[in-house]
Amino acid sequence: MISAVQDEKIYEFGDFRLIPGEDLLLHNSKQVTLNPKAFAVLTLLVERHGHLVQKSEIIDQIWEDAFVEEGAISKSIWFVRSVLGDTSKEKFIQTIPRRGYRFVAPVTVLNDPSEFLSKPTELISTGFRLPVLPENENGGPELVLPSESPRRNGGPIAVPSADPPHSRTFPRWAVYLGLAVMIGGVALYFTFANWSTLGKGGTRRIAVLPLKPLDLEVRDPIYDLGIAEALISKLGKEKKLSVRQLDAVRRYADINVDPMTEGKEQSVDYVLSSHYQLAGGKMKVTAQLIDVATGRTQENYAATAELADLFSAQDAIANNIGNKLLARFGSDATEIRSNRGTSNEEAYRNYQQAMTLLDQQRPGSIEKAREYLDHAVELDPNYARAWAGKAYAYSIIWSAGRPSDPEDLPEKYKRSIGAAERALAIDPNLSEAYTSLCENKFAYEFNFDEAEKDCKQAIDLDPNSPLAHSLYSMLLTSRGRSDESFTEIKTAMELEPVSLRKQRVFANALYYARRYGEAIEVYKRLYDLNPDASATHLYLIRALERSGRESEAFDFLISLLVLQKKDDATIERFRAAYASSGWRGVLSERIKTELQEKSPQYSVVAEHYGLLGDKDKAFEYLEKNLPKRHWMKMFYRVDPRFDPLRDDPRFDAMVQRVEAK
Repeated sequence: MISAVQDEKIYEFGDFRLIPGEDLLLHNSKQVTLNPKAFAVLTLLVERHGHLVQKSEIIDQIWEDAFVEEGAISKSIWFVRSVLGDTSKEKFIQTIPRRGYRFVAPVTVLNDPSEFLSKPTELISTGFRLPVLPENENGGPELVLPSESPRRNGGPIAVPSADPPHSRTFPRWAVYLGLAVMIGGVALYFTFANWSTLGKGGTRRIAVLPLKPLDLEVRDPIYDLGIAEALISKLGKEKKLSVRQLDAVRRYADINVDPMTEGKEQSVDYVLSSHYQLAGGKMKVTAQLIDVATGRTQENYAATAELADLFSAQDAIANNIGNKLLARFGSDATEIRSNRGTSNEEAYRNYQQAMTLLDQQRPGSIEKAREYLDHAVELDPNYARAWAGKAYAYSIIWSAGRPSDPEDLPEKYKRSIGAAERALAIDPNLSEAYTSLCENKFAYEFNFDEAEKDCKQAIDLDPNSPLAHSLYSMLLTSRGRSDESFTEIKTAMELEPVSLRKQRVFANALYYARRYGEAIEVYKRLYDLNPDASATHLYLIRALERSGRESEAFDFLISLLVLQKKDDATIERFRAAYASSGWRGVLSERIKTELQEKSPQYSVVAEHYGLLGDKDKAFEYLEKNLPKRHWMKMFYRVDPRFDPLRDDPRFDAMVQRVEAK
């Protein structure tokens, strides 16, 4: 083995040794676990140490032909930084805003690794697990190919190859890790895992992962997510188990990460990792129960069902494997039939595709999700969950990619509340619909009392809804009820540990409670995960400003201006203003710049005038902002931006007028 790597290089930096040829990163002679993409990113940066590596270069070399966004890089960088202990001061990796990254730590290059590799090293086994399948006499999976392809809904479906599954699918599964947002979740797990109380009192936490096809040609959300949902529904009724909801794990359907990584991200004790195979009109599912603490497979399960009735097949498999799991944890077997809300398979398929797109929250995904939901309710007009999905897709707060101009809010409000009411007319006990009603009454009507009733009803109907808890936290924050707000958002983060949106709600709650030091810490983590998020910049600047850390605030302001693609002349004006007049000069320049915008945000102008001590100007622009129905106005009561105005009677009168709208 040593001779085979004789020409390979070892890179040393700090207490770390990187050996690309062996896929090893060592810290004080102990292996550090990195997933393949993060390892490849680190290797590229170290090999180019001292030089800027453009984001486009990273995508071209690491992701090759796969379609990814720049956010995938920043999340890989965050994971690498967290492993290196480099999450705040750029000791190893320097961010060059909007351009790329530079490895800045001193690097020693060794051309002969043989001496080092001959020494014993503590290694931790990592890698992908493949399902254990019974083999037939040809060495293939037990399910044999029929002479004709099975059919679904009258149309052909692809049939797996007779080759052993690992011979064809493993390289693809090992190479394509897909969306790297999950990498950021690892960091959030290590940060917030100590909050989790779900595993106490003997309760076992388990994540049922979306199923993976042994042949990618037969991949379908009705299999990937449908069986997982049926299992979650079954196991979720057992009090000894705390089961992650489908919305918390659906993102794993589109990526291939080691189940151990997914288990750590979800802060659970066990993961159920499953694969399915279709052949001869049957579906076979093999599953592994993996102990996250040890990385060992505790048990293997297998179940087969006829595909004549797809929903019945899903329930049969869920009952079969689910009962074995219940027995494993000392519980009695049960028989359930999942309540999917529709008997139309195609409507269900469209609904699951839509909810996956809504979870991604990327530009364009919301519009596509709405198309799927429209098709779902066309196929089944009484599909209450699909109507509730439409209400969420038109929601005011949560829809990604919404324009900064709030003129579209009335139409979104009308569509969202109409869909929610239609859902409740069909199913009066649908938690998701009450969540949408809560949001509309809170963020559009400013009817806080009625909004709170709907949020509580949503939580009563589904205590495991992270969205309902998160929205209720925002409402409580706006009312100044910080302690209750923290309880709700921490519950949401326990239920969905990998959600960056929940982390932002938590950081904002800290900010509005004037716990600036803690808020800054969370905002900086979010910045490292996604340095291109302008909202994180804005709140981080405000928190730094209000804690007296104006120098840091200015650095992030310049980064924001670059992100907003401001021209060099504008950036230089800010630098000159800060050099000559300090932060007051910056505030004056921000007022000028904002008023030059095509659609100026008058509340921002009022904020800066207030900080400069010009109350009359501040109230002049708050008055101009009053006719605009922007959902952020509901935070006037608690927003630190307006603290300099609170001793003026005009401010209380302004708040009353806003909340009376």
